[in-house]
Amino acid sequence: MKKRTLIIGAGVLVTLGLAGCGSSANNSSESSTDIKSTVISSSQSQYGYKDDELKLHDLTLKITKIELVKPGSQDYNNKWRLAVYFDLTNNTDKDINPLTAVSLMSAVQDTNGSQVDNLEVGVNLMKNKDLTDKQSDQIKKGCTAPGCIVYDLTNNTDKVTLNFENNGTKCGSKTIDLSKLEQVEDTEY
Repeated sequence: MKKRTLIIGAGVLVTLGLAGCGSSANNSSESSTDIKSTVISSSQSQYGYKDDELKLHDLTLKITKIELVKPGSQDYNNKWRLAVYFDLTNNTDKDINPLTAVSLMSAVQDTNGSQVDNLEVGVNLMKNKDLTDKQSDQIKKGCTAPGCIVYDLTNNTDKVTLNFENNGTKCGSKTIDLSKLEQVEDTEY
């Protein structure tokens, strides 16, 4: 009887652990812009990261555009920045806003040294003032709102990896070759 209870308990724990983002089966795909995504999901699972979309029970985050922002007069720290634009859909009645994406996405840059740099979330772009003014507004159930996260880069040459996580469980990643991105200025409209 104890053995049966232990087996059932272990099965429940494994199921709960996989529910967040899918299983650990790795697949990867590469697009024409040399942006590579690593997918961690199961063919039976509806949750996880695939094709620029992170699907979770509570929300769906779809990357819509990525820009390399030049240092300039609007920049407060004179660094190159990576702007990641997305649409965020609230699938529940929970309090979700575009800033929720900061807890789901992180960025690292491999500078070919002995370590990988964890990139800091940077100052919002001046040209996106209308967008960033609404990033803390709640998204209604079934509705979608745009958002943008800006990361301060170590340099403008080494690749960046976006990592997607949900409650500490890795859901997938996207590697970005900065040389393939459009370089833009941070100027007001």
